[in-house]
Amino acid sequence: MAGADGRGMENSTVQWYAVKTKRYKENYVQSQLEYARIETYCPLMKIPKKHLRTGHRQIEPLFPGYVFARFEPTTQIFDLRRVRDAVSVVCFDGKPKWLDPRIIGEFRRREKGRGYISVRFGRKPPEAGDGSRDSLPGYAGLFAGYLESEQRIYALFGLLSPEAPPKQPVGSAPAVRHASVASSASYGPPGA
Repeated sequence: MAGADGRGMENSTVQWYAVKTKRYKENYVQSQLEYARIETYCPLMKIPKKHLRTGHRQIEPLFPGYVFARFEPTTQIFDLRRVRDAVSVVCFDGKPKWLDPRIIGEFRRREKGRGYISVRFGRKPPEAGDGSRDSLPGYAGLFAGYLESEQRIYALFGLLSPEAPPKQPVGSAPAVRHASVASSASYGPPGA
């Protein structure tokens, strides 16, 4: 039986999952998944110009190397395994971890129809209980200023596993080790 937030539910329904891709292949994987009739979402962020390095794009994925896909794992995992440059579904304890759809909704709300999330440097994150519409409690810092890609990926793992949130504040997260991403034969494409 599912809990109030649905986290206790077995993977018998369509849910959002984080799919690890090869770096810079997010759009390619996203288009292949859409061709396979799997709904996808890749939140983009606009980088403040003062943080751009020479040759870098001003708009990049919020979570570089990851795409969100909405699918039913028992029937559509084979479609995912056929996608070139998709490495694996993010798993914890060997099981795919689905993402609360309210989080996807919050990312889309923050886009405000622009197609990307605008991050303003120096904006103070809202305090807990201030009445804001933030549905990402504890992660307001993700949008309050520019974070390096490793810090944003660290925050993604915290969103995927709220039972064990990151031990450090988002703004001071260390580099992410991708050991938390399972690349098992049953959830990754062949040869990955």
